[in-house]
Amino acid sequence: MKKWIFLSIAAVAVGCAASKQVAITEADVTLAKTEFSGVTLAELQTGQVLYTEHCQSCHALKDPASEGVRGWKHHVPEMVEMANKDKAAGLDKKEEQAILRYLITMGPLKKS
Repeated sequence: MKKWIFLSIAAVAVGCAASKQVAITEADVTLAKTEFSGVTLAELQTGQVLYTEHCQSCHALKDPASEGVRGWKHHVPEMVEMANKDKAAGLDKKEEQAILRYLITMGPLKKS
C-alpha cells in the first residue's frame, strides 16, 4: 500500500517536472484493454513513473511511439535485466509489466 501511495505521489511530481509526458486518461485505459485485459489507470501511471525514474538513470528516455509492440516487448525485459544487474534497480516482473504496458499503450496503440 505504501508503495502505491509513493508511486502515486511520484507520478504527480514526475508529471509536473517532465513537460513532454502527458497525463494518462481513462481513454488510454480503454485503449490499453484492447491489448491487455485487466489493465488499470493506476498500473499505467505506475509504469510511467517507473519508466521515468529507472530508464533515464542509464539513457535518454525514448518517445513511446518510437518503437512498435514487438520492439518494446524485446527491449523492456532486456533493459530491466540490465538495470537489475548493473544498477541494482530491483524491478520485479509486475513492475516490468507496468512499464511495458505503459510504453505500448502510449506509443504503438495510440499511434495506430
